[in-house]
Amino acid sequence: MRIGETLALTWNDIDFKNKEININKTINFVGKDPIIGPPKTNNSYRILGMSNTVFNILKMVQQEQNERKQFLKEQYINPNIVFSTPLGDYIHRNNINKRLNAVKKGTDYEYITVHFLRHANATLLLMNDVDIKVVSSHLGHNDIQTTANIYADVLKSKEHQIAQLIEFNLEDDQ
Repeated sequence: MRIGETLALTWNDIDFKNKEININKTINFVGKDPIIGPPKTNNSYRILGMSNTVFNILKMVQQEQNERKQFLKEQYINPNIVFSTPLGDYIHRNNINKRLNAVKKGTDYEYITVHFLRHANATLLLMNDVDIKVVSSHLGHNDIQTTANIYADVLKSKEHQIAQLIEFNLEDDQ
């Protein structure tokens, strides 16, 4: 998911019963003012499956928010935002990246952003032989060519793996 799609999620977008997340909007900021709008492309409208880990994290977030809502009552700004400030307001994307960079200390990475994590996710999917059509759809890309262009280096290394596999199989046949 793109950072704007993640930060725009509302509880209406989370289907715990079917373990799905409905991506149908994004958030941008003009100064400090949040602007909710359509996702980046038509293919960005999508439904993503939810892993057990994500399911459990979202349930925990929901429970913590419910406790804050009960305590703050009318002072809680927007009770429907999934990822919100302690007062229930939208989180600015820069704050997420600042937190990630605080976490990265002690790692080999110079700079970690949400976009970096999105790229890492796509790379892992492709390296684990998930079909490029599925990865493209998961990322909300307009077409497979966009995915192929962005992840050409990963796809090239897969080509080398295929060549080695073919060679290995040919050697076995002799």
